[in-house]
Amino acid sequence: MSSQKFSAAQREAIYKAHNGKCVYTRQLLDLASFHIDHVVPEELADDQTALEEVKRKLNLDEKFDLFGYANLLLATPGANMQKGSRVFNPDDCRFYLGIAEAKKPDVLGHLRVIAS
Repeated sequence: MSSQKFSAAQREAIYKAHNGKCVYTRQLLDLASFHIDHVVPEELADDQTALEEVKRKLNLDEKFDLFGYANLLLATPGANMQKGSRVFNPDDCRFYLGIAEAKKPDVLGHLRVIAS
């Protein structure tokens, strides 16, 4: 279960940035019932040694934000629960992080519109 809490505006912005589709299944999701997945699991925040090892394996910058938009994806509840705290293999992880990074400007843009 995610410890990171998202505001309604953040949830809506992430949903819109991903066109309402699960990144893993491509299933269209209802705005009221979706999960936000951390590509690099947020549980690693409690284990700095493991987090640093994952960041090294993935060639992630030391400024990588485990809780930032470049690590967040829209997912069906089932896909997110199945993934759990698993760390994908490096190629898959980089692929999904690339999607999250590419969507980050859209998330921020939607947040600006929602806030105005």
